[in-house]
Amino acid sequence: MGAPVKSNDLESTENDRNRGCQFSLRALLATGIAMALFCGGFRACFINPRLPKVVADPSDFPVELTEFLEEAEEEQIEVTLLSVLRTSSFLREDYHWQTDASPELIDLATRLWEMKPTAGGSAPVQTFWEYWPSRWARPECKKPEFLISSYWWEADWGVMAMHDTDNHRLYFWLIHDF
Repeated sequence: MGAPVKSNDLESTENDRNRGCQFSLRALLATGIAMALFCGGFRACFINPRLPKVVADPSDFPVELTEFLEEAEEEQIEVTLLSVLRTSSFLREDYHWQTDASPELIDLATRLWEMKPTAGGSAPVQTFWEYWPSRWARPECKKPEFLISSYWWEADWGVMAMHDTDNHRLYFWLIHDF
């Protein structure tokens, strides 16, 4: 067999292991701090819904909104776009827009994006409110109706809508993951 192991050798091996772990943790911490500083904070790095930009030029609208407007025109459904906003980040791009509501417009959105009703307290609805654009006042609606695309969270994009039944407005939220 080999030479007996001295206690100093065991301590030295354990110290080497501890130093390696400490180095790894420090490197990880330094990388995290650098990323946070570079991105202006963790949340801002991935998405910051508090900094929406107005999208005034229809050529800058997302494809899904453009197709929605074209389909509405074909079906002779009036659409009054009140506001279109865009937030983007390292990982995704969101669009929010609001229109006057009509049964025909709700039906079109439901068909085009395979939307279905969802409960007001569901996780997607809570997320909808969490990412509500700061440029808009939150509507004071007593009985909002929420619709969600059937492939929400399953695809790299999805649409959610809130029908403000008191003020006859539709609020849409489109998510694009990169």
